[in-house]
Amino acid sequence: MTARLAVLVVLGLALTACAPQSRVPAVDDKLAAAEAHKQRIVALESQLRYAERLKSVGYAVLRANAELCGNRVRRRMGFLAHSLKDYKDEWRETASSHFGLDQHRLVYAVFKGSDAEAAGMAKGDRIVGVEALPAGADKTGKGAAGLVRLTLDRNGDTIKIDVGKSLVCGYSVNLMTDDSVNAFADGDAIHVTTGMLRFTESESELALVIGHELAHNTRGHIRAKQANVLLGALLGAGLSVAIGVDVTNLGAQMGARAFSQDFEAEADYVGVYHAARAGYDVGPAASFWRRLGAEHPTAINLLGTTHPSTAKRFLAVENAVEEFQMKKAKGLPLVPEERDSKGSS
Repeated sequence: MTARLAVLVVLGLALTACAPQSRVPAVDDKLAAAEAHKQRIVALESQLRYAERLKSVGYAVLRANAELCGNRVRRRMGFLAHSLKDYKDEWRETASSHFGLDQHRLVYAVFKGSDAEAAGMAKGDRIVGVEALPAGADKTGKGAAGLVRLTLDRNGDTIKIDVGKSLVCGYSVNLMTDDSVNAFADGDAIHVTTGMLRFTESESELALVIGHELAHNTRGHIRAKQANVLLGALLGAGLSVAIGVDVTNLGAQMGARAFSQDFEAEADYVGVYHAARAGYDVGPAASFWRRLGAEHPTAINLLGTTHPSTAKRFLAVENAVEEFQMKKAKGLPLVPEERDSKGSS
């Protein structure tokens, strides 16, 4: 017996001595496969509910603020649909058998107030044909806005509807399967975790979160932070040569923190406008910050780090709500206040 084999035998005997002591009933592989199929159904339905909630609120916020997004706009009909091509492997079989999916897209959500809803689209419609109508072809004047004729299979009946496309901010709102209570913007999109969806108690709170992240994009915070990091790294590199100690990373970290709290405060302020313009009652939604402080007590601390404290954020949101409501009552433009050339409001 070689030394290596002897070691393996000894380890095997030792591990056997540490095995469980109870006689656990055997699990049938076929029953386990059937249960896995059931759990995939639950998982898929859960993901669709999350997507519908997130993207319906996201659509409302993006549409209501199109004029605040400058040239970063696109046109959307306002619905969600899926087909077999959206799924892979065992999930594909589950989606096919449970939802009846095929190569055509099946509508599973129609956003409130959307062009799709106005045209009569309904959940469960299967889109079997798409035809872009020429500009001016419709009687409503929406042709220039990109009217689309959809052929739908509705419970075996074939119907045709003409759907317009409204302008929305050109940033996608994406769902992330992650238990952390988090949301972030990357300059091109808004990302919200399933943990955040579970944490928000109302659509108004969710709109406030989406509005905040939209503000990071519309106000150019991501690009500004990246520029600050680069500038900090360059300054750190130059200082490293002068003092003989590499402080490049330290410079980059300091650049990342520069104006970080100010960016977050601005996103909170502008985010209130984004959510309120979409019709959400953001006054009660300010309590989101109290609950977040209860969930993460260290965030209550007024010293803060890259973000303002939850105490300051709660009060700032309340102030922004009061400002918005005052403007609405007086018939003033519902847009955030801007600093003048001297840096004052």
